[in-house]
Amino acid sequence: MNESGKSGSNHVRIGVVRKFEPLLDQQHILGGQPAPITGVSLLFGLALLLAGRRLFWLFVGALGFITATEFISPLIAHDNPALSLGVGLVAGIAGALLAIFLQKVAVGLAGALAGAYYLNNLLEASSMHDPRFAWVSALIGAVIGALLLLFLFKWALIVFSSIVGAHLLLRPFESMQPAIFGASFVVLAIFGVMVQGRGLMRSKP
Repeated sequence: MNESGKSGSNHVRIGVVRKFEPLLDQQHILGGQPAPITGVSLLFGLALLLAGRRLFWLFVGALGFITATEFISPLIAHDNPALSLGVGLVAGIAGALLAIFLQKVAVGLAGALAGAYYLNNLLEASSMHDPRFAWVSALIGAVIGALLLLFLFKWALIVFSSIVGAHLLLRPFESMQPAIFGASFVVLAIFGVMVQGRGLMRSKP
């Protein structure tokens, strides 16, 4: 093969590598999440999606894990994956213990946290979001979430745990296209509600 042929072949090879480089980059695929946090997120997410109604302690623990790894760890752990995972697990264990020993307090707190977090996320994905009033939407979401979980415990727990489970399962893939991510989130959450709802109906006398 002559020099021009070799050069053309190299250019094609480099172009293919560059085109698929994002797909081969683990950090890109995993949304920048360290592997240990990704593994825990997937395990928590699958358990909550399929059995969150029967694992209230895990639901509260998962909310603690999400809060710690998304808001607290970046402030104190920076680029230390082990410390970030440790902070998340400590918060998760604290939440689980709260759910076991102080269930009524944990119910209200979990509903408030989930409502505030996911209402803000929903507004951020729409044109209605205004960062100046994020605290207002967080407060409204907290009140709605707490009331739902306190007065409609079983079905509200199914819905919230399915939402949190879908979030945790897709969390490592946040870099995918927003439309695909949103559609996947909705499908997973609905699937979780259907699976858990069927289990609840079967358990009724």
